[in-house]
Amino acid sequence: MTDEYNQWDIVLAGVVFEEKDEEKRRPVVIAEDNKYYILGFYTTKQRKGKSDEFSINYWAQAGLTYPTFIRLGKVLELDKSRIIHKLGRLHPKDIIRLEEVLNK
Repeated sequence: MTDEYNQWDIVLAGVVFEEKDEEKRRPVVIAEDNKYYILGFYTTKQRKGKSDEFSINYWAQAGLTYPTFIRLGKVLELDKSRIIHKLGRLHPKDIIRLEEVLNK
């Protein structure tokens, strides 16, 4: 496992959800790599129809197994020790679209 990650990398991590006290392995999109923690976005394969959902069009090329959505309204502060391994990286076209959405 590497200790350095780049913005828009996708990692598999043990995520503890607020509403439950259990850890689940979930893909996380890296927004920022700090020395002590990762700031990232939750992902989901179940579209909920919320305005903060961003569709990853090139999900297979990004190392994901299912069509996936980024939940932009849910930012995650993740301890690096919870990262299991890197899955891939967002496709350049998805990065351009995501940055356009984030900069609005």
